[in-house]
Formats: sequence, C-alpha cells, structure tokens
Amino acid sequence: MKHTVTCLVKNQPGALADLTRAFFEKGINIYSLAVSEREESEVSRMTIVVEAEAGQLDEIAKVAGEVEAVTAIQDLSADELTARELLLLKVRATPENIPKIMQTAEMFRAEVIAVNKTTLTLAHVSIAQRIDGIIRALRPLGIVQLARSGLIAVTNREAPPADSSKE
Repeated sequence: MKHTVTCLVKNQPGALADLTRAFFEKGINIYSLAVSEREESEVSRMTIVVEAEAGQLDEIAKVAGEVEAVTAIQDLSADELTARELLLLKVRATPENIPKIMQTAEMFRAEVIAVNKTTLTLAHVSIAQRIDGIIRALRPLGIVQLARSGLIAVTNREAPPADSSKE
C-alpha cells in the first residue's frame, strides 16, 4: 500500500541525498518526492510517497529520523491530508483534434497555458487519479511531452502529533 510521509528538513547541502540514500539502504522505494521551502526559509518540507506495509511505517520513520537534517517526520493517512499533483502536458494539435483537446481540458478543468503551430500545452492540478485520467483521455490524440510534479500534501490536523518531532 502507498503511504505519504512528510519530513521537515534543514535547508543544507546534502539533506535530500542523505534522506534518499537512507531509504535506498533499507530497500524502501520512493514513488514520488517533492521538496520545497516552507513558511520559514531555513526549513523545507519533503513529501515522500512510498510503498510499504503497515508494519514498515515504523522502519520508515526510524530511517528518516536517523538523518541529521530531518527535524520532524509525519505519516499522513489518506483521510488526514489534502494532496495534489501538478501536470504539464503538451499535446499534438491538429485542426481535427483541437476541439477534442479543448473538450477534454474543460471536462478535467485543465488550463491551456501555451499554444504554438503544432501543440497545445495544458496545466492541471488535481489528485493522482484525475491526473491519470486526463493522460489516458489525451494519449490517443498524441502526447508530445508530459511532466508531473509528484505529490505535495499538507495534513488536515490542527497540529502534528507530539511524537512526530525528533528530540
């Protein structure tokens, strides 16, 4: 089962490498990783999606907690988070398929952000299932290029639990 874990890390060289190396050494595969500064510029939030059984979650927290730059770790269950991905998708545009591209974009609430002679570029922010859906819908029309941000998430809880911070 996939789990979403967030780590707060000090903004310092090697923090990302140290954390991903720790996961690698324990044989934990990272499916998605997004990193950016938080409200305070000296700390970043890493949102990591991993495949793990319930019993492995303690191991994941332990592995992340052993990394010096990590200041807090939180496992987010599906009912405790708000999560989104960003998709940028360039589709081959011909006079015949432009109406279908536009109809699909409207249906998924995607935004056309660039147009040139041969392609339309769409931006879509949504949950992973809807991102997958627009990709499936537009694939037959000729996807030229796509990029996904990976999952970003925040907890719906008022505050992280007391045991999520490293001492």
